Amino acid sequence: MKLLQVHIENFRILKKIDLEFSKDNDKTVTVIRAANESGKTNLLNALQWGFFGDTALPGTRLDFRLSPIDLSTEEQQVIKILVEIDYEKELGDCDQSI
Repeated sequence: MKLLQVHIENFRILKKIDLEFSKDNDKTVTVIRAANESGKTNLLNALQWGFFGDTALPGTRLDFRLSPIDLSTEEQQVIKILVEIDYEKELGDCDQSI
């Protein structure tokens, strides 16, 4: 499987992120480098959630807040949380889940 791009909205501290992964055959790795507390782990959690659902989240789903962290919990609000992952499956990729 080759990741092409991801679009994330309202996942914890990630308000609106569009990330394209390397498509260069000579440079196949995308490096994500940023300051502490800027959302690198949230990006990883969003990708895991996008692929595998709630079972991939740290702890239990009830303990792990998906909605924006700066959102007030006192008010009842409906927030759209979105993770869209574009990828391509290459020949020989296994269909079996691990």
